Amino acid sequence: MKTKIFKLDAATEIGEVCISVYDATLTVCASDDKELKVVLPDCKNVNVGVGENRLIINQAKRLIPFGKQAITIYIPTHVVPDVKISGNRTAASFSGGIFGELTLIGVCGEISLVNSSFTAVELSSECLRTNLKETTVKKSLNMQVKVGQLVAENSFAYMADCRLKCGNMGLINLSGNDFAFETETGNITLTLSGTENEYNVTVRVKSGTSNKQTAICDGAQKAVKALCENGNVVIDFIGERVEITEAAVATEDTQIDGVQGDVAQEKTL
Repeated sequence: MKTKIFKLDAATEIGEVCISVYDATLTVCASDDKELKVVLPDCKNVNVGVGENRLIINQAKRLIPFGKQAITIYIPTHVVPDVKISGNRTAASFSGGIFGELTLIGVCGEISLVNSSFTAVELSSECLRTNLKETTVKKSLNMQVKVGQLVAENSFAYMADCRLKCGNMGLINLSGNDFAFETETGNITLTLSGTENEYNVTVRVKSGTSNKQTAICDGAQKAVKALCENGNVVIDFIGERVEITEAAVATEDTQIDGVQGDVAQEKTL
């Protein structure tokens, strides 16, 4: 498929990137030069424009279904924009950049945040697979998803509030201060940096098992909650060690339209 390039020079101020896509592969990454540019298909249904300090990308649904259209956005390091994504059937990935607030509202898709930094992350979707690796969220990581999964490795979030109706969560070497993880049907596996006496721990399992119980520690400055209606909870603390070589989470069988394994399956509503 033919592509075209939309470029903005360093003098153009961009505070926000607004993206509306359908059945796309979206890549957002750091630029090697000072130009902000978008590589997009040379098609009538994909358009790029600028207005009121906003970069606007719109990909309309095609009448005849083909493969996913690829859109790549290169952002220079001196630009730290908020990013808003509205999408369906979209695979979005961020790599090696510094961003403001990331907001995703979608129906079905996946998102990957690798070696990136965000002020805050807000994810809301009917069906979403989420992966974080070596990523920093300076303020809050919020996730409200009906069916999907959350996997994170060697990442930091000052605060996290992540809720799944159906799906597994596995977070390895997670650092931060205040965490709440909840799934109605699925398993929660957490490996947290620091020692156990640094955390106030709240655990609730209605139908399943847990290796930890609710415990309040005098002088604890951090908190973690793990709430599970139908599934298992495992919480471990790694002390001062920060490198994890194996992710001991059973999330590989989670499918984008349901959950497989030890828990009951539930289809997207």
